[in-house]
Amino acid sequence: MNILSILALIFSPAIAALLILSPVFPNNEIKIRRFAKTFGILHFIYSMLFLLFFNPTNFGWSYQKELTFLNTSWLKTLGVTATFGMDGISLVFVLLTSFLIMIALVASKSMIRTKHRIYYSLVLVLETAFLGVFCAKDIFLFLLFWELQLIPIYFLVSQWGDKTSSYSAMKYVVYTFVASMFMFLGMLVLYFYSFSISGVLTGDIESLSMSESVFALWFQAFIFFCLLLGFAVKIPIIPFHTAVAKAQVEAVTPVSMLMAGVLPVIGEYGIIRFNMGLFPEVFNYFAPILIIFGVVNIIYGACLALAQTDIKKITAYAGFVQTGFALIGLGALTELGFNGAVFQLVIAGLIISGLFMVTGVVYLRTKTREVSALGGLSQVMPICMCLGFIICFGAVGVPFTAGFIAKFMNLSGLILSDIEPQKFIVSMAVVSAIGLVLNACYILYLFHKTFFGSVLSQFKAESVQYDEDGNEITVVYPKRGITKSEIIVLSLLGIAIILFGIFPNALLDIFQVTSDVILDFMKV
Repeated sequence: MNILSILALIFSPAIAALLILSPVFPNNEIKIRRFAKTFGILHFIYSMLFLLFFNPTNFGWSYQKELTFLNTSWLKTLGVTATFGMDGISLVFVLLTSFLIMIALVASKSMIRTKHRIYYSLVLVLETAFLGVFCAKDIFLFLLFWELQLIPIYFLVSQWGDKTSSYSAMKYVVYTFVASMFMFLGMLVLYFYSFSISGVLTGDIESLSMSESVFALWFQAFIFFCLLLGFAVKIPIIPFHTAVAKAQVEAVTPVSMLMAGVLPVIGEYGIIRFNMGLFPEVFNYFAPILIIFGVVNIIYGACLALAQTDIKKITAYAGFVQTGFALIGLGALTELGFNGAVFQLVIAGLIISGLFMVTGVVYLRTKTREVSALGGLSQVMPICMCLGFIICFGAVGVPFTAGFIAKFMNLSGLILSDIEPQKFIVSMAVVSAIGLVLNACYILYLFHKTFFGSVLSQFKAESVQYDEDGNEITVVYPKRGITKSEIIVLSLLGIAIILFGIFPNALLDIFQVTSDVILDFMKV
């Protein structure tokens, strides 16, 4: 279809951002907000057209297009091109990104009070960076968009976050940049050694592959772990989690939603595209390590969440648990596990974004994130409680929610794994199941302490409470419910969680063929 242009899909958000920043655009916060929100909705609808005309039986990349400069390829003499495309996996992640950007823009109406022109421009530039990562067909193009994310994220966290958000933003940038240097090193070595074998300079992902018959296993492992380190910080894999967790907690709610909903997806997409796609022998050999990382994320993340008294910190660590299940699905090397991992990433993006939205709504009205200072909000915010109920149960993994399907697929894929010894697989499955119990504990604790029990202020405007250390906390309870924009955001997330819980094949069928190709390649 001529109306479908992958270049328009990727770069139109950046063009919209430039339009907002241009002198001709009125410096009116209402017009800026409405324009950004309208663009986000139209962009999501446009991205859905790519799904409508996508052929799920296609084994390769669809909608391929090269961005040329004066009819010349980008860095032509070095074999590096600005070529974009989508397969089934990248398509579902593109749809997720476009959807989360849309709801973040809608949610920003009640969350953002200052610097509207810069804020909405940065969010749209960030969308271009996200989409570029998922659609890049060249390793250096991938790296370019990977690094581009750092600029808008730094300013979005530092300028609209908490009092210490500048430090958190800088810490996140430094962590990610240092890890990216290792990833860049691995890509350079891969690029030049591929040239030494084939005699052709190319950065095309499909043309790069490292076989044990040509490259020693230890040499492949070196590049493998350089790349994995770059992806680990973005996911984040424990112990590389501190910078991401702090940035998510101190960012304003819509930015927290995007960081928790998209960044882990980008990190694990990198593992799928590079570590699995380029190093099948090494990945098969080190798959148990990835399973261990996943289990650590599940157990340690759950323990960290249980130890918190800040509702936003609980939500941040809940995200680590969700991505941990995706890691064990990838490491299982089974069709059920791999499909479950991709499914889990999409659903985790929806669930954790929803949890951040709920905590943001609560904080906006109560001015506190301390669990001990909350209680009984179902009596004054019943709509928020009902919509939060769906999202929390999706996080727990209650049947007929997408969270249940995702966790069931990942654990089943792990149990069916052929990795030896089988005692290792059984022990990892048992520990992961324990993580499910812990996951339910902190989610239900968060939900119960926030919405049930007695209203601490007895419906007065303010009341003074004390935390566990005896410090005084002033609690301001809402005099009204949540806004229409907040209801829309939480409703869309809740509908998606229920919809994919009842009709999981609506999502699984999109990338089934792509996953089959990757798994067949892993068996070579």
